[in-house]
Amino acid sequence: MLSNLKTPEAILFDWDNTLADNWNLIINSLNATFVKYGLETWSREEADFKVNKSARDLFPEIFGDKSDEATKYFYDYFENNHLNELELFPETKLLIECLFETDIPLGIVSNKRGDLLRREVEHIQLKPFFKAIVGANDAPRDKPFRDPLDFTLNKMNISPMSENDIGKRVLWYVGDGHTDLEAANNAYFQPIIINTPRGTFDKTLVNNNENLYFFESLREFYLYCTKKSF
Repeated sequence: MLSNLKTPEAILFDWDNTLADNWNLIINSLNATFVKYGLETWSREEADFKVNKSARDLFPEIFGDKSDEATKYFYDYFENNHLNELELFPETKLLIECLFETDIPLGIVSNKRGDLLRREVEHIQLKPFFKAIVGANDAPRDKPFRDPLDFTLNKMNISPMSENDIGKRVLWYVGDGHTDLEAANNAYFQPIIINTPRGTFDKTLVNNNENLYFFESLREFYLYCTKKSF
């Protein structure tokens, strides 16, 4: 099946829990905000299941008319700590360097707020590898809508995909969760899902989605890319 994975025109990546790991800080920031507003905290397992949207979309559901001030509290807490606790997965830099050498344009599309995302990518010294880095609030809507993927392609001077392009053009979107799969499908991308340490992806979807390519780890995807003839 992997032999059918066609060389893409561009590759876009999710960030958190796909290339980088600061999930514990995200959970701690959420729980600090919950405590501030008198709500029950979430366990890691609950957060793994429930955090599938950007704060812009998730917080109104949780905090109602206090969502704006809760969002500010969350981001203040996160911003004070995120660079110190940010880590890359062991294969991340090897993978990005490998793909960069193919001359395939690379980009990032995340539901993390755009300014924080770009600060993290620069801090970890990966910014030169990416043509565009797009986060929450940069596009009119966040993932799982197609808007941020289209917005990123436009910044890279690549035309967004249309239904008429299916079978003629190929673009990869690499992520770790259901939101990534939905966003990829909405934008007519080839979805590639990586089973990361969070491990929240429902593997039964692999058999039920013939367009989905699934790798058991970032290392497995990296090794595949080292052997593929792009």
